[in-house]
Amino acid sequence: RRACRLCSLGFLLAAIGSLVLFWPILVKEDFEAYLQCDGPQHARLHVLKELQKLAHKGRRRLEGPQERTLPKFYIRLIYATTDGSNIFTADHLTEIRNLERRIEALPSFRQLCLANNAGRCVRPLSVVNYFFATVNGGNIIPDGQSETILPIQAILANLGTSNSYFVDRYFGVSEGQLQSALAGNITRSVFRFGVPQRGFTDIEDKEQVRRFANFVGQELYPFLVSASSETIRVYFYGDQITQHEVETAVWHDAAYAVGSLAFIFVYLVWYMRSFALAAYALACIA
Repeated sequence: RRACRLCSLGFLLAAIGSLVLFWPILVKEDFEAYLQCDGPQHARLHVLKELQKLAHKGRRRLEGPQERTLPKFYIRLIYATTDGSNIFTADHLTEIRNLERRIEALPSFRQLCLANNAGRCVRPLSVVNYFFATVNGGNIIPDGQSETILPIQAILANLGTSNSYFVDRYFGVSEGQLQSALAGNITRSVFRFGVPQRGFTDIEDKEQVRRFANFVGQELYPFLVSASSETIRVYFYGDQITQHEVETAVWHDAAYAVGSLAFIFVYLVWYMRSFALAAYALACIA
């Protein structure tokens, strides 16, 4: 009896200890009080609240951002040669330029792309902008709008000495490697999409996320899946598209799993001659 009492006492103490350890901790947040400790930030918050009050009362209307001028969503593409050869050749760069143009020609692209103050879609951040730059007098404008490719080695040499950040981010090699070899087998580009979209004033409106997700699932993802060629492999990731790719893979695998379970269930019904036993066995398997 004494052993039973000790076991009961030990179990009770363990239960109390677990309750204390795993009991949720409630933290009271007072952002207003926190900001009051920081004079400049509290002053900015106060000014913002006063402006919001004036806007609600109609005394003053705060002008919101222009349509799609604030970057919100990013899709990143990585290009790599399939054989590891130099990607900075006329044929490869022209292929990348044509691929980016096909993306810009998707039906819903111009309704979602990041726009400049004139309402036009801005070009993606890409090496194409430099190799197909517009030449205006003695100035080179890296806008990717030219139909003629500029001297590749001269552009690489210039970027290797004048724009180390861009080289590091978009050429797949270091500044020193680019200067010494003037070559690389990988590059990348970034497509930007803006808010507020047409018909919206709140940049945080979730409906804009849904619209962009529809564009990704119905237009952009199907295009990028088949974008690779015999010479260039296209990889991609970014807002919404990574999640869509994972969901597509999960549902694809789930379809195979459901098919396998259906086959097993039919076989069990035939083997056991009992629907109930087959259902119970399948439940144990699942």
